[in-house]
Amino acid sequence: MPRGISKCPNCGEPVSPFAAGCAICGADLEAARARQAQKRQLELPGLPSFGGAGGVDWAQLLIALILAVALSPLGLLLSAYWAFRHFRYGETTMVVLMCATGAMAVAAILDPFWFGSHLGV
Repeated sequence: MPRGISKCPNCGEPVSPFAAGCAICGADLEAARARQAQKRQLELPGLPSFGGAGGVDWAQLLIALILAVALSPLGLLLSAYWAFRHFRYGETTMVVLMCATGAMAVAAILDPFWFGSHLGV
C-alpha cells in the first residue's frame, strides 16, 4: 500500500505516513491511500486490444509477425516487450504467440537468406 499521503485529504492537517486515520478530524487515511493507489495505476502504452482478456489480439499478432520477417531486430524487441506486457496481465495465449514471433525474428536474424528463401521473400 503506498504511503504517499502527507496531509489529511479532509482537513489538510499534516499526518504520519503510517497513520490509519487523521488525529484531528478522524478521516480514514487507508481509504484515501487506496483511492490514490487506484489513480496511480497506469496502463502501459501500446496498441488497443481487440482480443479481450485471454483472447488473441490479432492486430498485435499481425504487426509482430510482419516486423519479425521484415525488420527482425525491431520485431524481436517488440515481441519481447509485448510478451512481457501480456505476462504481467496473465494472458498466456498471447505470451506464447509473442514468444513464437520472437523466435521467428531470431531465426531471421541468424540466417536471413535461408529464412527469406523459404518464405518467398
